[in-house]
Amino acid sequence: MNTKNQQVEVRPPSLITALLGGFDSTANHLSVIIFPIALDLILWLGPRLRIRLLINEMLGQLSSLPGVNTPETADMVALSREVWQVIAEHANVMAALRSYPVGVTSLMNQRLPVASPLGIPGGWEVTLGQLLGLWLGLTLIGLTVGSLYFGLTAQAALSNKIDWLQVFHDWSRTSLQVIWLAVFLSILLLLISIPVGLLFSIIALTGSLISQLILFVLSGILLWLFLPVLFSPHGIFVKRMKMFASFIQGVRLTQFTLSKTGLFFLTVFIISQGLDVLWRVPPETSWLSLIGIAGHAFVTTSLLAASFIYYQAADQWLQSLARKARGAEPAQDS
Repeated sequence: MNTKNQQVEVRPPSLITALLGGFDSTANHLSVIIFPIALDLILWLGPRLRIRLLINEMLGQLSSLPGVNTPETADMVALSREVWQVIAEHANVMAALRSYPVGVTSLMNQRLPVASPLGIPGGWEVTLGQLLGLWLGLTLIGLTVGSLYFGLTAQAALSNKIDWLQVFHDWSRTSLQVIWLAVFLSILLLLISIPVGLLFSIIALTGSLISQLILFVLSGILLWLFLPVLFSPHGIFVKRMKMFASFIQGVRLTQFTLSKTGLFFLTVFIISQGLDVLWRVPPETSWLSLIGIAGHAFVTTSLLAASFIYYQAADQWLQSLARKARGAEPAQDS
């Protein structure tokens, strides 16, 4: 019996098993969807932190620049002004509560509603001096609350139970690691975006068919490089790793299971974005949007739980391969 048990192989991660397990765990622990529902209600019904006056002031300063109000640039300037007016109407600094790479999922963060069934909510105009401080403060709150949300979802997905005392006990540790991870990824993104942006601009200036093909290939390469980042926070919650070790583990896991992991995230993206079209059907002034908020909270939390299940299965599979490799080394030496 022991010999048979030792010969049982750990299977590679299964897409269907992870998705079914994610939806089952969320259905059994509906308390975890309170977080995305609460955030959506804040962004929908709560007060706004607007930057409308700030954007209008910026547009006024741009209009006064020499060479802007010419017949050659009139159409472009008018189109740009219309786009910025729409942004000014919908912009809400409170949206920074939806933080990345760890954060509470939100439907209203995508819509940024102007009105609600209660009318147009009140709010405050944010000045330029206040903007950066508010954005950083709200982002830190989003990362901290998102750490609690991720911890509860991971526990529900992997152990089929929620131990609130354990999650709160780990909250300070996970929050600190998540904040450092966000800082690290922001710096990494900045370092990559500067040369890549310059390269894209130079290639786009040629305007040829070959340049478009090159841009398409470069976009695919960037997407391939970005894929391992999606698993970078999971080690903090599943294996109690520190920030950098979790990042390296996510990259390593994705490299060894690239085809399966790519298919997993593609499926998650299609399910999430496809259903978001349905959740956004009710207008922002209708109470029917509550159905969309609840549906979005359940689906996105289930997909997050599925990612933890998939991550753990992939990690166990890689560990089994490593053990086999170590066991084969003495035999090869002899």
